Amino acid sequence: MKNYFKEIKKLEKDQERLSKEYSESERIFYTVDDPKLKEEARLNMIDIQSKIDDLKFEEDQANECLMNMVNQGIMI
Repeated sequence: MKNYFKEIKKLEKDQERLSKEYSESERIFYTVDDPKLKEEARLNMIDIQSKIDDLKFEEDQANECLMNMVNQGIMI
């Protein structure tokens, strides 16, 4: 049970880190004039958003497992 809590915390930290990376790529995208750098930043933003979505899905799955355990009366 504690493993689920640790996993959720880890996923939240990863999401936070990726959100910061996304913000940095977004800043580059809107401030750079070079088309190649702009395209690279855009692709990076797409990749990071995909990773964030995957982490949110994993977090939802872990929360669902945790709730199922609680609903079944398994002790935390």
